[in-house]
Amino acid sequence: MTARGGRFYYGWVIVAAFFVLNAAGQASGTLNFGLFVIPMAEELDLSRQAIGWAQTMRLWASGVSGILIGRWLDRRGPRGPMLLAIVVATAGLLLMARAQSAALLFGVLLALGATGWTAPAGGALIATVPVSKWFIRLRGRATGIVQLGLGIGGAVFVPVTQALISDRGWRSAWVTLAWLSAVTVPLVLLLRRQPSDLGLEADGGPPARTGRGGAGRAAAAGADDSPESVHWTLKDAMRTASMWKLSVTFAILGFLLGAASVHRIPHWIELGFSPATVSLAFSLDAGIATIMALAAGFVVERLDARIVGLASCVSFGAAVALMAAAPAWTPLLFVSTLLFGCGVGLYMVVQGVIWAQYYGWRFVGTIRGVVLPFIFLASGLGAPIAGALRDASGDYRGSWLLVTALAVAAATLMLSVRSPAAPRTGP
Repeated sequence: MTARGGRFYYGWVIVAAFFVLNAAGQASGTLNFGLFVIPMAEELDLSRQAIGWAQTMRLWASGVSGILIGRWLDRRGPRGPMLLAIVVATAGLLLMARAQSAALLFGVLLALGATGWTAPAGGALIATVPVSKWFIRLRGRATGIVQLGLGIGGAVFVPVTQALISDRGWRSAWVTLAWLSAVTVPLVLLLRRQPSDLGLEADGGPPARTGRGGAGRAAAAGADDSPESVHWTLKDAMRTASMWKLSVTFAILGFLLGAASVHRIPHWIELGFSPATVSLAFSLDAGIATIMALAAGFVVERLDARIVGLASCVSFGAAVALMAAAPAWTPLLFVSTLLFGCGVGLYMVVQGVIWAQYYGWRFVGTIRGVVLPFIFLASGLGAPIAGALRDASGDYRGSWLLVTALAVAAATLMLSVRSPAAPRTGP
């Protein structure tokens, strides 16, 4: 936790703040959204496909806004976007509690998505881009700790949400969750763009000797991975096959996660499990995601992040294949959810680390912001397509068979990715 020379490094304050913010973001209809699907569908007379399209609006809005948010993070830092996200989340969930039709549901999820705070499986730029700038040697563990907030938040808010729905109804549940998001506002004051803004260097190097942006470049270079000292521009990154392979791989995984975020919980409930049992399984899902995120954070400091990404694809594929098997067997429920949690934990760290590991930290927000629309375009199709297949057949078997095949395709692509050679031209 200390910088070289024994001084406390402010980067760990950034990590702690984003850890709590990530945990609080799980109150805003992410992993716990599936618990609202059945009660809201019944009261508002909505099909599963319609609810899937509402979640799609959220994902697509996140993709479009990512272009602006990524550039903003590179130039000005996370304070403004994070404050806006908390305000919108609080107001949006309070409005959700008053929904009488699909229109308000669509509008709220659209607004939540546009803030970029609660993207699925830790895909939010707001939390991961600043950490990539504050850490190089220790980026993996710093990212893992930040993403731990997602797992812990999910583990807490899934059973809490189910208890609120059971005791007070889904409308009151949204109100309570709204205020739990609001209490994190003071943490925004702690956020900073990058170490050089405070005269520091990445990983806690000595104070900068120059006031012209030299801080953050040289001190960590000796312990750096090779692309870090190059700082790829967007133009150079777009010329590499790795950027497009990663984009397609994450788009496929986004489709998978989009389908799962809405339909996994209803799938198990419709097989005959009680909501309480399912919420317990999903709490364990989030718990194992927490453990795997922390472990992955240390692993990616020593290995190419694509190896961890490949393990994530395999975990997702195995989890969804078990869901496609469809028997209402309690051990199957828990094994599937634990495998899925493993995949989520690994994925949360990989997507936060691999872009900076391959392309350097200076323009990572801009690069990821351009890629994000393609990933979230695919993510947004997952929920409505899975919902349409369910509406047509009466169960989710066809949906999960499709998703299993896509997980195999993602694993194949991830295996083929290589760290790109240095660009011919500098930034």
